[in-house]
Amino acid sequence: RPDQNAVFALAEGYDLNVYATFIESLKMTGYQGDVVMAVSSIRGIKKDVKEYLQFYASIESDKSGIRVISYSIDWECYKKSGTKISPEDGYKEGRGNPTNHGFSDCKLHNMYSEDDSLSPAQDPRDARPVATARYELYWIWSRKYDSSSKILIIDFRDTYFQTNPFSFAASSPQTGDLITNTHHECYLDLFEENFDAINIGKSSYNSNWIKSAYGNDALKTVAAKPVICSGSTMGTQHAIEKYTIAMVAQSDERKCKSVGCDQGFHNYLYYLGNLDEWLASTNKRGEQTCDIRVHVHGEGAVNNLSAMRESPLRDQGVLKTFDVDETYVTKDGNIVVNSDGSTPSPVVHQFDRDKELKGLIRKRTSQMLKEWKSEQSSR
Repeated sequence: RPDQNAVFALAEGYDLNVYATFIESLKMTGYQGDVVMAVSSIRGIKKDVKEYLQFYASIESDKSGIRVISYSIDWECYKKSGTKISPEDGYKEGRGNPTNHGFSDCKLHNMYSEDDSLSPAQDPRDARPVATARYELYWIWSRKYDSSSKILIIDFRDTYFQTNPFSFAASSPQTGDLITNTHHECYLDLFEENFDAINIGKSSYNSNWIKSAYGNDALKTVAAKPVICSGSTMGTQHAIEKYTIAMVAQSDERKCKSVGCDQGFHNYLYYLGNLDEWLASTNKRGEQTCDIRVHVHGEGAVNNLSAMRESPLRDQGVLKTFDVDETYVTKDGNIVVNSDGSTPSPVVHQFDRDKELKGLIRKRTSQMLKEWKSEQSSR
């Protein structure tokens, strides 16, 4: 639905509980836009997941409410040794599927066409991690939406929604003024990880991703900078389209095949790669109108929790219990909050790093699945 907001995710190889955690929690926030996902090939998708997605596919597109669009992708994947992974072996070898949840190097044939014709083409790029190639999908999907649409790119396996991310109001990182995600012509929201816990130089993973793609000099320049999470990015249609083009261009140019290099690309683009030029947009008066808003950890629509695992989130004041009625955020009253200590974080990313929170969400998922099955049987 071109006039709707959209959430994009790579959702390959997971079981029904993961799908329900993501989709049902988002639905409970009152979100009524699209969810667009890449899922496993038809031969590999699990039976209950297939039934679940078919249920949402059967909902008429002109009705209000959440709409789930699933693209079943046939990747041609290879081991790091260069050996091709047959689809059958991909399932037998414990990978979950040939893409190994994004870790395998893969090609995606028949997505592009030859020249200006409609004849499907073989993938001209080298096999690359699906976690990097997903930005090609996001770029293509973003072009299906109107300029008024807002888009969230988010990791699938470890995300839970507490409130509608597109309705969140935050303070501008630049001015401190209150902003919402409803009126700006063009913006890109980026979300930091906890700077007190980690920076690029302190993280062996982030250091290696920058070094592998751009070398030691680039790493030295950004080592003291906050880590900006590539698993959570939000913005207007134009900004997301241009951002994903920039990410694909980095992959094409740098040829980094380490899983996670997309986070290296993401941070390099902001700190050293002239991301503002990639996003350049003009209004009728020729003015630059696309803002990049980098949100300090705990102050934006997405709360990235990976760097917060040195102690339980409850001890850090991030997970709290409130006396609330059943209409508020969560029925059990346990809420992940932003750094002000009271605002529910709309998007809880990397929730499985905390034992208590993971258990709470597992219980909620079980209940949400029961409610979905009841809805399914009543249709």
